[in-house]
Amino acid sequence: MKDVMLGNLCRLVKDYKASEQYYLEALKKFPDCLDAMNNYGYGTALSDESDEGAMLQEQMIIDNMTKYSDYINRVISFKAVLNRVKRADNPGTFDYYRYLKGKGIGLICTLNTYDIYDDAEAGLIKKSVRNYERWLTKAKNQYLCTVNKSSRGFVSGVVFGDKTLLDEDIYEMFRENGTAHVLAVSGLHIGLVYSLFVKLAGKRKSKAKIILLVFLMLSYGSLTLWTPSVMRAEIMIALRVIAEELDLRYDLLNSAGVAAIILMLFNPYIVFSTSFQMSFLAILSIAFITPVLKGRINDLILVSLAVYIGLLPYQAYMFNSVSLTSVFANVPVIALVSVFTPVAVLSFTAFIITGKTGLFNL
Repeated sequence: MKDVMLGNLCRLVKDYKASEQYYLEALKKFPDCLDAMNNYGYGTALSDESDEGAMLQEQMIIDNMTKYSDYINRVISFKAVLNRVKRADNPGTFDYYRYLKGKGIGLICTLNTYDIYDDAEAGLIKKSVRNYERWLTKAKNQYLCTVNKSSRGFVSGVVFGDKTLLDEDIYEMFRENGTAHVLAVSGLHIGLVYSLFVKLAGKRKSKAKIILLVFLMLSYGSLTLWTPSVMRAEIMIALRVIAEELDLRYDLLNSAGVAAIILMLFNPYIVFSTSFQMSFLAILSIAFITPVLKGRINDLILVSLAVYIGLLPYQAYMFNSVSLTSVFANVPVIALVSVFTPVAVLSFTAFIITGKTGLFNL
């Protein structure tokens, strides 16, 4: 069974020329369950449509989700030949090199065998953070295992931004309608979680509330694997909270600029990420186009239309397709997601506390 891994090469062993052994800090690991079934001989013997085949596939997905949660933030020791990613030869074609660079990946290799263990050199604080993130990921996967199979992919996509479990046909339908952005956790989702916290905690300011908010935002960011749009949204919310505490005026464009600078300081190649580009283009569209349309367009579709206009040239260039109905389709979809996301987050919180959930397992 071949495993798909995403991680950062953290160090080599001292005598690397002799051992050819490398170490990878694991960020995410999730094998393709369908390929695994075929490799074990189940795929040809059992149809996905049969009861036995469906049960086997379901159990395999659940087993893998719980098993590989333990690999998050651990060190992978392996022997392999590291290769640099080849740049795109033809202008205008998909550049896999830039795509991986945007994710902080500079080398690739094929693993046949590997060992996984904790990093002995990590300090107490780093170990505690890693253990918490691992526990949080395990809780997320256990929660998704309780969700009914028919809605698990949707819940995973909308709440956690993970489209791994989403049926390809359903995702393609969202993409063609121009509403696929709801399946990738972005500023919309982070804003909904922030609004839910403000609603439940009240408007009275206190240090305890700020500490709790920071803890919740960092936890949710970890659950969504810190995509560029999530990092951008959380930095902007942090700047908003700081402005409110210091009684300063909050400016959308300035906070977006600060967020962009911070992200580029950590990884300059992030500017090549489509998530980074679309996230900041959406903010610029809201800042510049919304004031022009305000008063002329109904408030229900004002923001959606502004973002649609701003992203239209980008989508046409990058994806060679645009949806003419997305501005109207987004109104009911965003309205439903605005209700669904806070309810799902509360459901997940209840699951962590009680170990039970009954909202999405019908």
